[in-house]
Amino acid sequence: MIDVAVTSNGAGQSKTAKIFMELVRIPSPSGNELNVMKYIQQYLASLGVDSHMDAAGKIVGSNSGNLIARIGSGSPRLLFMAHVDTVENGKRAIRPVVKGSVIRSDGTTILGSDDKAGVAALLEAIKELKGRKDLPEFTCLFTVREESGRMGATCIKTNRNIDFVFDVDGSDRPGRFVNRAMGTQAFEVRIRGREAHAAMNPEKGANAVKAASMAVARASLGRDGKGRILNIGRISGGRKLNVIPGEALLEGEVRAFDRAGIDKKLSEVKGAVRRACAETGCAYRLVRSTESAEPPLSVPENSAIVRLASTAAKNAGLKFSLSTMFATIQGNVLSQKGYTVLGLCKGGSFPHSNRESVTIMELEDTKRLIIEIVKAAKPGWHR
Repeated sequence: MIDVAVTSNGAGQSKTAKIFMELVRIPSPSGNELNVMKYIQQYLASLGVDSHMDAAGKIVGSNSGNLIARIGSGSPRLLFMAHVDTVENGKRAIRPVVKGSVIRSDGTTILGSDDKAGVAALLEAIKELKGRKDLPEFTCLFTVREESGRMGATCIKTNRNIDFVFDVDGSDRPGRFVNRAMGTQAFEVRIRGREAHAAMNPEKGANAVKAASMAVARASLGRDGKGRILNIGRISGGRKLNVIPGEALLEGEVRAFDRAGIDKKLSEVKGAVRRACAETGCAYRLVRSTESAEPPLSVPENSAIVRLASTAAKNAGLKFSLSTMFATIQGNVLSQKGYTVLGLCKGGSFPHSNRESVTIMELEDTKRLIIEIVKAAKPGWHR
């Protein structure tokens, strides 16, 4: 165990920071999370909290399943989740460095506060809450493969008894909650032309790359007036320099805050490709990726979960606010399954980079906010 002075208030020791640094020292790239899950399970056992691992690893390709722990027995029923995987490859050890009130890596790796800061805050919140009486039932879900796109959260079975879900992730300050997050849909367009010798008889060919280029030029790339996003990330095709290319591939994604918006942007792609193929004599096929699809998340500002979050933030001495994320969060997956979900920001800066950092105060604030959510959740709260 490592002693870390809490410089934010000038006294005491941050147990959350200690746990956080122990967690980041354990490599856990997506698909190889078992060792950090063992640490979490042993930590929970030391508190007298039972936990179990599901079969998600076999489904999404990890050496570990999701880890689930349940505490309390009252209502409403809460679920907190945080993912344990990080984007590092595990080949170089992460060495956390404390400078003043800030924790960073040594500069050669990421830090892993995304999302081990959330994991540490959850573990310490459990420790402080466990001995209290009249707790509502709250489940802690530690998930695998969030960073890889093959999320362990997709394997969670729908439980209509869960009233509110908080996804402890996001790099904004504690007290800010995400109530809108974009859904995303990856796609590919396969264009089929007709090969011909580029010098001898080019007029007999149908240039698939030309059709693809025309389609990209006509597509409304970027963000539109309603916040919907279309991006073509990759274009490829052809096989020889002296042959009219007979095939081309476009790969991209659309993002929107509702399914209608996603369908609208895909329709725009299809229209641009259809016109280009009609002019060049090519054919096409648009395929939605089933593996790289995330549903939108949207929670009304006057909903019960938002009122609960606002009350808890006030009790924790934090400034409450809601935010819109032009990306997806793990909570999108559970929202699709019928859960009421808010993203709970836990701080941190420059995630996924060697400049990544988190402050000790952010770790403590996140822990305190989780505790206040549980304490404020009294019978009578409803969806």
